[in-house]
Amino acid sequence: MNKILNPDSVAIVGATDTEGKIGNIILRNISQNDTMTIYPINPKHDEIGGLKAYASVLDIEREVDLAIIAVPAKFVIQAVRDCAWKNSPIKNIVIISAGFSEESEEGAKREDELKQLAKENDLRIVGPNCLGVINTTENLNASFAGKNIAKGGVGLIMQSGALTTALFDMAAGGNFGFSLVTTLGNKAVVNENDLLDYYTRDEETKIIALYLEDIADGKSFAEKLAQTSKVKPVVVLKAGISKKAQAAILSHTGAMAGDAAVTKEAIEANGGIYCSNLQEFSGVISLLNSFSLPENEQIAIVTNAGGPGVVTTDIIESDSKLKMFEISPELREQIEGVLPSESSAKNPIDLLGDAMEDRYKTTLEILRGVHGIGAILVIVTPQAQTPIEEIAQVVIDANEELAIPVIPIFMGGVASYKAEQYLAKRGLSNFRFSYGAVRAIEKALEFANAKRSGRLGEKVDTSFADSVKKDVIIDKLQAEDRRVFYYDEADELGSKFGLNILPATYLVQNANEYTGEYPVVLKLDSPNILHKNAKDALFLYIKNQEELEEKRIQLAESFPGERMLVQPMIQSGLEVIIGIKENDLFGYVLMVGLGGIFTELLDTKLLWLLPASEDAIRRKIEGSMLGKILKKQKIDVGEVVLQSQRVAKLSMYNKEIKELDINPIMLYSEKEPMIVDIKILL
Repeated sequence: MNKILNPDSVAIVGATDTEGKIGNIILRNISQNDTMTIYPINPKHDEIGGLKAYASVLDIEREVDLAIIAVPAKFVIQAVRDCAWKNSPIKNIVIISAGFSEESEEGAKREDELKQLAKENDLRIVGPNCLGVINTTENLNASFAGKNIAKGGVGLIMQSGALTTALFDMAAGGNFGFSLVTTLGNKAVVNENDLLDYYTRDEETKIIALYLEDIADGKSFAEKLAQTSKVKPVVVLKAGISKKAQAAILSHTGAMAGDAAVTKEAIEANGGIYCSNLQEFSGVISLLNSFSLPENEQIAIVTNAGGPGVVTTDIIESDSKLKMFEISPELREQIEGVLPSESSAKNPIDLLGDAMEDRYKTTLEILRGVHGIGAILVIVTPQAQTPIEEIAQVVIDANEELAIPVIPIFMGGVASYKAEQYLAKRGLSNFRFSYGAVRAIEKALEFANAKRSGRLGEKVDTSFADSVKKDVIIDKLQAEDRRVFYYDEADELGSKFGLNILPATYLVQNANEYTGEYPVVLKLDSPNILHKNAKDALFLYIKNQEELEEKRIQLAESFPGERMLVQPMIQSGLEVIIGIKENDLFGYVLMVGLGGIFTELLDTKLLWLLPASEDAIRRKIEGSMLGKILKKQKIDVGEVVLQSQRVAKLSMYNKEIKELDINPIMLYSEKEPMIVDIKILL
């Protein structure tokens, strides 16, 4: 990777003197580095940009570190072959050219040919269809972006050239600058996993930010993310989360643990900072670039306007994991002693509209000695007399003096711009709106907590599952070319792992075959109909044998030839769903949430990538809405953890299983849980 991001020599295939052409822009950008040996490649010219031009890379007698290819797609394969077949091959290539898998079937075939060439000749190819690569430390701009890329500590790994240039434009205001930039394009060969190690080791890169439309190898990405996050923050904006779920999803777990939810869990569980939109992405980068990490979730607000203070409070209390810091009577009295009587010393602390820099300074000095505040938001609205730069200087001084971040929100247009220019010269960013600041603090705190916990990349012993043979029940299903377990088969397999599953009686001829107590439930047991409620294949509270026979006949007429079973109605409890899904990218995922009719009505789902430790499962449940409900119902969280681990173990022993649903498992405060329904799909 060093030869790609820090080359001594570069061949530009498609270089030209024609203004506006990509080959010309790249040549001019690279020529900014006067120590670089540059070889323009263009068979139509003897000289380009004052440099000797070559018809082909084959004509260059010396070794070349990097080739940049910017020619029409139909000429790219030959250009790559020339690089590979040169006496001293050029192994590192950046393909700017578009016209590959993103465009057409023919382009996809070209891309496959590129991959084959790379494999046969050990080539490292960035792209195709990319903006290029940049290393500001070494003054390398091997891209067709603008010339003046702000230098700084943010390393970008981007799958979109357009978003990359948008970030360059945002950074021009001084919010942040860049160290390394690699645009991946179609990721024919080099992907994000190849770059993470290099960016982690790069001393100039303080923050790594990725925009990804797809992830090349989920398990490798998760492992590298866990290691990198121990060293520096990794911010990820993942696109493509709104794609429609596959029509083949059959279980509740499959629907709830969709690819977007699993990707978010994979990023966050491994210490990455997951962002859902560009505003959040740039806001988190700005905060991490300029400020220390928040100490905890307790936020104090200092403002010169009541309205923005109240709005910010609403955002914190209703739409975030942050909390408003509780100001003690003693602290309130201290603040009131230095402010006008009309001010408010509650949180938010309102300095009034005529506040000059002295009120901000005095208030922040008092807060400096207060234990328990995680971060301070300083809101400034531009009144006629408001000294923008002087207050900005107070914020700068406060960030030097306090261990916690003091984050400015200078609202407005001209005033905001003025503050941003002043702050940028001192390495700080401004947030124009409270929402962006709150979101950025929230995301930064998640990273800080993950890093402080020391749990990133914690290993769980899975050796027990490595030598286990496939269960005979699974052999039976595969022999019958059947994907879905019948209830008695799921019961038999689940019982081997300690799952307490409600017994059932199959009705073959009539209701007399059931000899247990009433009331009962009658339901279809069919691999073709998994959602029985939706198909009127479930009857509850059947009171006697006559009614059971009536419902049996009704089911038999509606679903001829299908199996049906009877179960006793049991004592109601807290209904919970526990499920497993195999995700194509990240492997097995465990899902727990409220069950029964609330499964998809209330979003209480919790996800873990497997294997997951007992502590990891417990921590997340205890910190969730589900944990609060369990506590209120006096149900031991440990019981949910135990059942979840049993389900996880079942899936790890039987890797042919694709999805598993226990919905619901009835939980009680004083007796063993009971599984009412279980679905298993190969």
